[in-house]
Amino acid sequence: MHLEEALDRLQEIIGDIENKQLPLHEVMKLHEEGKKLVSHSENLLKDAKNRLKVTEVGIDSPVESGEGSNKPEAAESNESEISLF
Repeated sequence: MHLEEALDRLQEIIGDIENKQLPLHEVMKLHEEGKKLVSHSENLLKDAKNRLKVTEVGIDSPVESGEGSNKPEAAESNESEISLF
C-alpha cells in the first residue's frame, strides 16, 4: 500500500470513529487497523529517508568527487540545504 492510500484510510477511520456511534468492538477493530497503518506509513517514510541519505552520501562522496580534506565541511552545508527530514 502506498503512503497516500494509507493516509486516506487513516482519515476514513478517524472520521468513522468520531462521527459514527459504533459498538466498542468496531471501534477497537478500527483502532487496530489504524495502528497498523501508522506503523506501515512510518516504515515507508523511514525507508524513503534512508534512500535519500544513501543518494546524498553518494553525491557528496570524496571518492566520486575527487576532493579531499575539505569535503566534510561541504557535506555539512549541503545537508542543511538538501535535508527533507
